[in-house]
Amino acid sequence: MSAKQAQKIRKKLRKKAEKKRLSAEEKAKAKEAKKASGEKKSISQIMSDVNMISSIAIAVIKKFFGHLRIRVARVRMVIGTGDAATTAIAYGAVTQSLNILLPALESVKNFERLKKAEFDVRADFAAEESITDIKISFSIRVWQVFSVGFAALTSFIKHKLKNPGQQPQHKVAPQTENKK
Repeated sequence: MSAKQAQKIRKKLRKKAEKKRLSAEEKAKAKEAKKASGEKKSISQIMSDVNMISSIAIAVIKKFFGHLRIRVARVRMVIGTGDAATTAIAYGAVTQSLNILLPALESVKNFERLKKAEFDVRADFAAEESITDIKISFSIRVWQVFSVGFAALTSFIKHKLKNPGQQPQHKVAPQTENKK
């Protein structure tokens, strides 16, 4: 590299650094001016923002969990508590919970128990701790991810259309007439 080329590169880098420094200074000045003016959001603006965020979150959660597929492949549990009586009670509670929970989950359209799924719950009266091994897979298709994003966007647009007055207002200085 020649000295002339190196000088050109240094000059460009200096200009770029100066531009960054100036833009950072401008941002800091704007931030200070906003603080000095004492502009604060009113309660109605804050509530409007909270309503918007909650409506978007609800739309995303509904769409996401509507598309999410859950598949259970394995549930292995060894119940042990160090005390035989407590182990027996815990074993009974776990097996009864699974007997109630699995049929209820199977009625949900997005839940699936694989044909070769293994459900094994045992009591180990000599063990000090319980051991749990669960294999569950969650899946969602790529186009469904886009559908979730689109739901968030439409919810945002609907909120903005319903509340057009909540957008930031620009202050206009009063005009004075010059009388001659």
